[in-house]
Amino acid sequence: MYSALLLRTVNVTVHNPSEKKFKEIYDKYRDTLKCPCSRVSAQYSEFAYFQVTFHEVCNSEFVSQEWIDEVYGANVSFIPPNDVRTILSHFWQLVRSFCTLTNIYLIDASNEFNSSNLVSLSAQPQHIIETKINTSLNFAINSAIINLKKNLLITRETILVNGQISILGTNYFLYIDFVQLSFYPPFGIGINTTYFSDGCSCENHNGCPRSAVVFEFNETSTFENIPGMMFDCLPLDGALASSFECFYDSWCLSLIQNVSKSNMRSEPLHSQSRFGHNTTLKTLLDELMIEQLTMTVVFSSYYSICNPKYCTYSYTHRFDILFIITFTASAFGGISVVLIFIAPLLIKLAYWIVTLRKRNNSLGIHNTNQSINPLRFIITRRFNLRLTIQNLLQNLNLFNSSSQNPSVIQRERFTTPNQTKIIIITNTTQDEYEQLWNLHSDTLYCPCSEITIPYSNFIQIIPIFHQLCSSMFISPEWFDELSHAMVVDIYQYSQFAGTIGAHYFKGLAAFCSIAEQAVNNSYRLFSAKTFISDRILPKNIFDNEVKILVDTFNESTFSELYRTFSLTRVAVETNPFASRIGQQVTFLVDNEYQIKIESGQIENQRMKAPGAPPCTCLLPDDDCYAYAYVYSFTETFDMTKINGLLIKCFSTESTLFSTLECWYNHSCVELVRMHYIMNGVTNIIDIAPLDENLPSKFSINDTIEVLINALLLENFTINISYDQYYAKCAPLSCIYTIEETFDFIFLITSILAIYAVLNKIFRLTLPFIVQLTLIIWNRIRKENSPPNQSTHILEDTQHNSKLSK
Repeated sequence: MYSALLLRTVNVTVHNPSEKKFKEIYDKYRDTLKCPCSRVSAQYSEFAYFQVTFHEVCNSEFVSQEWIDEVYGANVSFIPPNDVRTILSHFWQLVRSFCTLTNIYLIDASNEFNSSNLVSLSAQPQHIIETKINTSLNFAINSAIINLKKNLLITRETILVNGQISILGTNYFLYIDFVQLSFYPPFGIGINTTYFSDGCSCENHNGCPRSAVVFEFNETSTFENIPGMMFDCLPLDGALASSFECFYDSWCLSLIQNVSKSNMRSEPLHSQSRFGHNTTLKTLLDELMIEQLTMTVVFSSYYSICNPKYCTYSYTHRFDILFIITFTASAFGGISVVLIFIAPLLIKLAYWIVTLRKRNNSLGIHNTNQSINPLRFIITRRFNLRLTIQNLLQNLNLFNSSSQNPSVIQRERFTTPNQTKIIIITNTTQDEYEQLWNLHSDTLYCPCSEITIPYSNFIQIIPIFHQLCSSMFISPEWFDELSHAMVVDIYQYSQFAGTIGAHYFKGLAAFCSIAEQAVNNSYRLFSAKTFISDRILPKNIFDNEVKILVDTFNESTFSELYRTFSLTRVAVETNPFASRIGQQVTFLVDNEYQIKIESGQIENQRMKAPGAPPCTCLLPDDDCYAYAYVYSFTETFDMTKINGLLIKCFSTESTLFSTLECWYNHSCVELVRMHYIMNGVTNIIDIAPLDENLPSKFSINDTIEVLINALLLENFTINISYDQYYAKCAPLSCIYTIEETFDFIFLITSILAIYAVLNKIFRLTLPFIVQLTLIIWNRIRKENSPPNQSTHILEDTQHNSKLSK
């Protein structure tokens, strides 16, 4: 019974396992299987690849140059801006650009994925490899999507803040005042905002989105809505809000072809798609316009790269038939031998006890305190014997070197053959795991029920932004109302309300939006990453790894936005454009009644001497700026400088080079409000200044550029929960091994079994060995003795044979 119930640990080593053998072993012994890889690192491109199919519109005739040229040609001066003929050609130019961009971003994602390394110290099963690969691919694609959205946001906000004029006249248009026509040139050409009959102005932060239509005979009263096509002040916004619904419909497509007078008869879109016909272009861009993505993992290639030379695994079991038979047979043999030795001792002991009792009775000793109790004597001797044997086994040292060094003695005892036991504990709680880790950290293994855990399950990062980003200074209710005071005067470019006022506050709002979206997108991308671990990690190791992850998140968030924003600034400054503010270029009618475009000019702070030439906005310089002024609310209407506010060629640069000094001062804020009221803004809201008593890591005199480089972040609140990590890992069991010097019962029975086996072997073989020895001995004597002694030798041999028998 003992041999049947005895739990035995079996360690197995398989050399040069094939892929099939590895899978078979993993299915049975995944908890203890270890197959060290010959090569621990490999790029994903060596054993995985993916194929992408883009939305059909990217391969259609509608993005061809021929179609774009065919639908272009409407005279925007004579049709309303929301007529589809105004925006159609540029809409498809944008679609083509987005198809190109998504392809470029996907190539970047592919390169990032292919260059990523899979590090595995041991061979891993196919489902874990596929999980890691899909996680890495999703991360690369999400990174591409976030980068695309970030760049679109920066581009859009830069266009809006700088007041760029669309060539289509959708947001601003040029005009000549009839009063000026009565004078001789030269005179200026004005810039005005596009308004609609419902009162919507393109100065509004959210634009004027509406359905694109087709007006009949250039009139505005009779029109036909174009399904899916949207108009907005900024052509980019209109395109993102549009869908391809019309281009799936033959009737609608024919209408567009007829009104645009196109000779090209394209077929409507017709392929089946996972996207609906009314899906907006913005939604398609959020998916990188990917119709289908197929991932293929060649596990055989991974396994050949890993190429484990051996695999080891262990298991425990009972009821080993062969072990039961051999153990039982040898135990019986050992017991019979033991009885031969101890039976006489037991008889003598019984006889001694009886004699001792008789002697006590004959002497009449009745004092129990002085009498010898045989039973207590035997128990005491048995207990002392057990302690002696236990101490002997615990200190057993088969490699004694007579050293007095405790570490040497301990190492020699460890070298003495021990018995390994595997302990399995199911449904391990967190407290139990921590206790086990403290006791058995070297061998403890608690496999996770979920090997991939998103960071968002146990890491929470809450950004705290500068108070500017939650103030009324960046609200549309504030700067949309200020835009009504904009009257561009090229000779009064430093006059705050008439030039950059509304666009300055739009710039503050844009930078807050860019910073917030950059941080939130980075956190969203960070949260989408997965913590991959096949086993639970102890708290100290977990905390160290998570700290490294958070530090990497902070560094990458700051560096990515800085690079992108710097590139955008360079692109804007090196590509001058016409602006609503009129600082970059100005439009004039010269003496010959020809339209003339001149570069804007601004003060040169380095050369303040009388007659010094001003800076030109074609060659901007850091020293090219003017101080912003407002009319003081006095009888003389003097001009008062606004502390910390500078005016440069571009509104974005004006905002970046300025500080928030004025907006912390109630008097300064009130001065600006009164200045706008004097310029006709009667509905201006009351606004509270920033609170200078709030703690901040920024100075009041820091420029907006300093703040945006720090993402306007005051601080991060980071919450890391080891409890939630443990709950998501949810180890179903924990396994650890212990080394025991001996199992006492197993040791005794094994010794008896070995003794019995040796006894049987010697009883069977010893007579033959003795006889063989005698024959050899007699033969040697015969060869060395005289001939007359042969008879005696023969007789001696026969006599010895009888004795041997």
